Amino acid sequence: MLSRKTFWTVTLAVAVLGIAGGALIGDSLLHRPIADTEAFWAEIYNTPVEMAGRADAVVVGKAVGVEHSRFGYSDNGEDALPFEVAEFEIIRNVKGLSGETRVFVERAGGEGVYIDADGGPFEIGQSYLLFLKRQEEGPSYYQANSQARFRIANGRLQSLEKGDVVVDALHGRTLSEGLSLVRDGLRERGPAVQ
Repeated sequence: MLSRKTFWTVTLAVAVLGIAGGALIGDSLLHRPIADTEAFWAEIYNTPVEMAGRADAVVVGKAVGVEHSRFGYSDNGEDALPFEVAEFEIIRNVKGLSGETRVFVERAGGEGVYIDADGGPFEIGQSYLLFLKRQEEGPSYYQANSQARFRIANGRLQSLEKGDVVVDALHGRTLSEGLSLVRDGLRERGPAVQ
């Protein structure tokens, strides 16, 4: 038979271990890497070449206009999310838009709603390197995810995303270096590149 002191010591030790183990498991569930929880519309890429290969279009474009597009509604119709379409003059077609002079990119936001998970609103007059996916319906494209947009400033690629392997491979490079990296990789994979 256990003494009262031994019983309470063992009970306290089991409780402490249970609480500590539960805290560790809970913390690991709360802090999973973002790649484990993708949005339904977003693909997460491991390399710039993979991102370019899976994109429907890769372009260098200058933002020339933004217009309201549509509203998306929740299932019960109580919540509305505005969308806007940014118009880009194509400066350089890297993949997918041969012969096109314009591309239209839809994103969530506008109408007083600011969303910055994709880099925020496009700046009119600013040039970007964009990795795009085609909308299922209509002529518009969308930015594949937050990895897929680079502002071009002083000839260098800039991203708001930090600490991502794809972004880190391109961020800070000159536009020429970034395009070479993507084009060389696409040529190795086989898709037609311009």
